[in-house]
Amino acid sequence: MKISKIQLIGLLAVWFVIGGVTSSWLTRVLKPELLVIDQVMTNIEKKSFTNKQTRQQLASAAVQAILSSIDDDYATFFDPQVTNQVLREFSTGERGLIGIQGEMQAGQFVITVVTPGMPAAEKGLLVGDVIVSIDGWQVSPTTNSMDVIRMVSSSQSPEAVIEIIRSAEKMTFAIPRQPVEAIQTKMLTDIAYIRFDIISEETPNTLLQELEKINKMKPMGIILDLRYNGGGLMESTRGVLDLFEKQGVAFYAKNSSDQLIPFLTRDGEIAEDIPLVVLTSGQTYSASETIAASLRENERAVLIGEKTHGKGSIVETIRLSDGSSIQISVARWLSPLNQTDYEGQGVAPDVEFLNKFENGQDLMLAYAEKYLRDHALDN
Repeated sequence: MKISKIQLIGLLAVWFVIGGVTSSWLTRVLKPELLVIDQVMTNIEKKSFTNKQTRQQLASAAVQAILSSIDDDYATFFDPQVTNQVLREFSTGERGLIGIQGEMQAGQFVITVVTPGMPAAEKGLLVGDVIVSIDGWQVSPTTNSMDVIRMVSSSQSPEAVIEIIRSAEKMTFAIPRQPVEAIQTKMLTDIAYIRFDIISEETPNTLLQELEKINKMKPMGIILDLRYNGGGLMESTRGVLDLFEKQGVAFYAKNSSDQLIPFLTRDGEIAEDIPLVVLTSGQTYSASETIAASLRENERAVLIGEKTHGKGSIVETIRLSDGSSIQISVARWLSPLNQTDYEGQGVAPDVEFLNKFENGQDLMLAYAEKYLRDHALDN
C-alpha cells in the first residue's frame, strides 16, 4: 500500500502524540520510514547532548520539515492555539482590529500602515516596526503575512500582546482589540457601503440580511470594500457572488487531477441589478480576489484601487489528532470566462487609485463614491 503525504503527516501526528508506542500492532500498521523517524526521535531524546526540545516540539519540527518539502508556498503548520483561532474565525467571522497593516519583507513582518485614531496608534506602534510575536506566537522567516494579520486580529483575547523590534531595540505593547462586526454597512447618502474582512460560513446569510435592509433605502449604488479582506471559504465565496451575479459560472476550481469544478450562481437574487464598485488593495487576499475577478470578468462591477495580493491557491485546513493542524493547497481558483490563474500576479483594478488617508479622510472611498455617482447611469 502506497502511503500519501497527507496520510504520512497524520500518522506522524498520531505516532508522536502517543509517545512512540512500539506495540506489534503499530509496527505492522506503520511503514518502515515512520519507524525510522521514531528511532531518530528516541535517540535524540535519550542521547542528544544539545537537544532541549520536547518530543512534541520535535514532532512539530518533523511535520514542518515535511511541509517544506512539497513545493507549496502556503503549506503551514499551526499549533493548537492558532488552529482554534483559524477555525473559529472561519466559522463565525469574529475579529478584533488594532489598526495596522503590514507585509513580510526579507523574512520579517514590517508594519506599513498605522491607522490614526485606532488602538495601535494610540499605544505608540509606528510604521517600520518589526513584529516579532503576537500573544506568544512567534513570527518566523517563513511565516505568511496573512497569518500574522490573522493573529493580530484574533478574537480570542481582548488585548493583543505584541513584541516588536524598533531600531534594534525590543519593545512590548499591550494593545486593546477593537471588536468588529462581521459585516459593516452604512449609507453614504444614497450609496450603500459594505465591508467585510473575512469570508466565513456565516458571511452569505449575514450579507443577505444586510442587503435586505439596504434595499429598503433604495440605494443608487453599492461600494463593496475588499481592501482588507483576508479570504475565507470557497463555498461561502460562491454564496457571496450569488447575491450580486445573475445565473452563470462565478469561478472554477482546478484540482490536482486537472478537473475543472464550476461554482455556479442563480438568477433572482437580491443585488443583481444595483450598480456596483469594488475597492481592492494589496491586502485583498485569496477568496476576496476570487470575488473581485469574478465580478469584473462577468461585467458586474468596476474595480477601483490597487492590484490584489495574488493568491490563486485554494487552501484546506486539516486538523490533526493533537489539536494542531496543517494547511495545504488543494486546488487553484480560476476566473469564470478566461479561466485565468491569478497566483503570483494578482487582479489588476479597472481604475488605479492608491489606498491613502489624508487628514483622516479615506481618499479611495471618496473617489469611489464620486465615480459611482458619475457612472451609475452607464450600468
